[in-house]
Amino acid sequence: MIPFLLIPIYFYVFFSRRQRFEALREEIIEAKNDEALFELEVRVNELIKDRKIKTLHGLILRNTIEEQENKIRSVPTSEEE
Repeated sequence: MIPFLLIPIYFYVFFSRRQRFEALREEIIEAKNDEALFELEVRVNELIKDRKIKTLHGLILRNTIEEQENKIRSVPTSEEE
């Protein structure tokens, strides 16, 4: 009986982690500069440490941050032209 009562709690934890992951991923994709990406990386690290997101999601987010950093660095700015 008790395991059946825990099912809603498991769903809540699963979906809240998933929503947090998706929201962070969107923030990373929309980031426009290195400072914003650095702040997001710090936040991702804290969330992993506090077990608010899964470690696998943290790795995916870090890879997304790295890809976004590469995109930002590869786009020539008006100062470089």
